[in-house]
Amino acid sequence: MTRSSQMIESLPNPERFREARSSQPGYTRTLIDVAGGTRMTREKNSQNDNGSRGDDSHIWGTVGVVVGGVLAFKGLSAMGVRENEDLTLVEITTAVALLFGPVYVLTTAGKHLRKDVEVGKSTNATYWTTMAGLSVSALTLAGVTSIDDLIGLIK
Repeated sequence: MTRSSQMIESLPNPERFREARSSQPGYTRTLIDVAGGTRMTREKNSQNDNGSRGDDSHIWGTVGVVVGGVLAFKGLSAMGVRENEDLTLVEITTAVALLFGPVYVLTTAGKHLRKDVEVGKSTNATYWTTMAGLSVSALTLAGVTSIDDLIGLIK
């Protein structure tokens, strides 16, 4: 007896239900009420059908630190801060916000998109394409269009 058969037998009126395959990736069973209604079990496959590999937030955090570092450097430079000067509380707060803001935004976007992949609303290809697009856009908005821009900021 399969697991879904056992589940059907445990229902109050088991004769009213039959098993059908789910069309949703990542889930395998749908119980159809013969009288017309539908019930769906959310039984996750032990092997993930959509190739999900888990948490990738460290990748987006790294991109966020690069974007945030560029923003913090440019922001402090625009505020007139020079080397070997003491920073005021406002300058420190601004630098920290600019440094960690992009980290938070990119990792949060990655987590939400990863959840969509795990539930089956999206594919891994869509996840990586979207996150790569967000990362490139964030770098471009920060003024980094090539590796030479980063090297110029470091010097």
